[in-house]
Amino acid sequence: MGRPVVMLHNSGGCVTAFSWLQRVMAFQRPPPQASELRGPLRFLIANLSEANWTQEFGVPEVLMMRSLAERAPMLFRKNVVSVDILTDSEEKTLEVITGCFSQQSGVPELGLGNAEVNVVFNAWQLHLMLCQNGRSYHRKANGTQVLVWLIGVCVTAISILISSLSSGIIHQYVAGEDAQGGLLDDPTSDILGKCVLILPIILALFITILSRMGWRDKWSVCAMAADAMASEIYKFRMGAVEYDQNKPPGKDEDGNDLPPLSSKEKARLSRRIFVDRIQVFYQATLTELSQTSALRRWRGKKIAKDRSFIERVDRENKPTLREWLALKLHLEEHFHRARWNFPQGVSFLNWISGLRPYLSQRTLREELKAVIADLAEQGTVTLRGSTPLTERESKLVRRGLAKHLGLAPQQFDGVRDEIRVLQRKIVLELAQAKLMEQEAADAEGAAERDIETPGATSAGRSRVTFEGGRRKPARNQVAPSRDSVVTDPSKPGAHHGNADSLRQMLMDLQGLGQPEEEITEELTRAQKRAKKLVDRSRKDSAIDDDYLAGPLAVESYVIFRVRPVMEMLEKRATKLAFRLNLAEILIFIIQSSGAILASFEWFEWVALTVSIGAVLQGLIEYVNLRDQVTSVNLAVRELQSLLVFWDSLSIVRRRTPLVKNQIVSVTEQAVLAVTENHSTAAANTIISASKKLQSDAAEEDAAKESTQ
Repeated sequence: MGRPVVMLHNSGGCVTAFSWLQRVMAFQRPPPQASELRGPLRFLIANLSEANWTQEFGVPEVLMMRSLAERAPMLFRKNVVSVDILTDSEEKTLEVITGCFSQQSGVPELGLGNAEVNVVFNAWQLHLMLCQNGRSYHRKANGTQVLVWLIGVCVTAISILISSLSSGIIHQYVAGEDAQGGLLDDPTSDILGKCVLILPIILALFITILSRMGWRDKWSVCAMAADAMASEIYKFRMGAVEYDQNKPPGKDEDGNDLPPLSSKEKARLSRRIFVDRIQVFYQATLTELSQTSALRRWRGKKIAKDRSFIERVDRENKPTLREWLALKLHLEEHFHRARWNFPQGVSFLNWISGLRPYLSQRTLREELKAVIADLAEQGTVTLRGSTPLTERESKLVRRGLAKHLGLAPQQFDGVRDEIRVLQRKIVLELAQAKLMEQEAADAEGAAERDIETPGATSAGRSRVTFEGGRRKPARNQVAPSRDSVVTDPSKPGAHHGNADSLRQMLMDLQGLGQPEEEITEELTRAQKRAKKLVDRSRKDSAIDDDYLAGPLAVESYVIFRVRPVMEMLEKRATKLAFRLNLAEILIFIIQSSGAILASFEWFEWVALTVSIGAVLQGLIEYVNLRDQVTSVNLAVRELQSLLVFWDSLSIVRRRTPLVKNQIVSVTEQAVLAVTENHSTAAANTIISASKKLQSDAAEEDAAKESTQ
């Protein structure tokens, strides 16, 4: 059913076995196979109890937990949790419990497929398309407007120059007041005269193009619709405001209480509302642009004819890591004015494992294994048994992985330690697989020789040696596998070394093991650095990154949405205020210079100062600079008050639906208000559509309250 469950780890009995499985499935992403957990799980059960349940606990429980973790990874990490009663503090326990019951619960319905993810990414793609078209319109509008201002100033300057050289102040100073004729010769006078004649025609042409094309109005429509869609996406992912699933169902026409909706019905209703609202904004945009323009979708490189079928089929899948990264970079630049890279200071492997459910991508381990195998086949990398790869070979593997995923060559350099550790594990796996193949081939050959020579023995052909009466594996053999079945080490026949290995496996599967000493000191240091990142990620396990899809906790929303927007607006307010003050000061200086020129009887040059002052004033009005400064400062005020309110709340209060709705509503309204004041009146279509949706939602809520 996917109901919230909190298990007490280290409390004994089957609860500890289930909580251990939960911790393994939450840490190991993708979840491990049942065969990998067979040995450690039996060892754990044997040391927990001798009750009858230990005989029945096994593969079915592992498969159940694994299927749940694969089907609903976020629900498995947020709503099916465990608390260690021996090591976790009271604050940590309270945080886990409140987080478990505050998240939206429920297992996704069967047959849903990629709909939950694709509906969000399709909306993001519409947002990206509108932003790209908006930037194109913005560049055209700004470039044409700048040309209009320059041509206007040039026409004024040339006209004044001709007048001043013919009979004006320059002529008087150079030739004297009684001189006859101007200072310009006939060719120069003709050129300047033609410029004065042609430039106004060009100016009129650009003004006509600017007014008929309406590029700035089109940019305003695209920008407003794009930000409105982004706000809807965040509200949908947060399950807040219009998508709040905790609203009562209300009553029917006869005044009877409507039956409560199931979690699947609530999710289905939220998706339908989300799709309807996104369509409203998109249709309003197309209605505004349909008469003179069309939206263009940038698809990157041209699709080859032999791959057209594959490319079209892939569009029905979730995005790849390359597509996700391009979208993430755009959103960081668009909303936060910042550059983004893979997160530093936390476990990159844990981070990308959390991202994988939203991608059409194999696990990083599988991708890296395929790259190492390809490089080894090409001869670029040499696999020497259990010997680790050199630094040069590790760099080649990182470059090959980035190329294989369609990323920049240096994309994985910032997380080289964790890539090196994962690469080391893969090399050991490949070495073990090769060793097993060789042993199988040797055994097969020995069997054939035994058939041919029945008296021969295979004692001398064994790859396993014995020392002191105990079995000793060969040098390159990887010791005990997770399939080993070990009982209590105190019982007769148990090998303490094998038990110690399984204890280490129990901790490693949860991410609590200690880094092993490697052959080289550099690899050992990389292991320790990677372990520190894993430990830090475990401490901040309640905070998930903004993966652009899937449910988003309120703490993650504040960290990755509210605070970055707040910081961006503070910097933007400072820049806008500086530009406004600079423009106004320049206008004052130019106006004063006009008065000074008039006092020196340079009357014709006063018109140039008036023209430049008009251009600066037009610049302020063109970009709505005063309105921008006011709206950004108001948004900073609202968000700062919101963050002060947030910081004053306890963990329990922060996760209530009322607080979540308030946080999301205030933030998204502040972002849209800034965009609205930056745009022109042409964006009123999108604003009207947004206000109509809000009023419809308010009327629906009021109708429900009146019937109760």
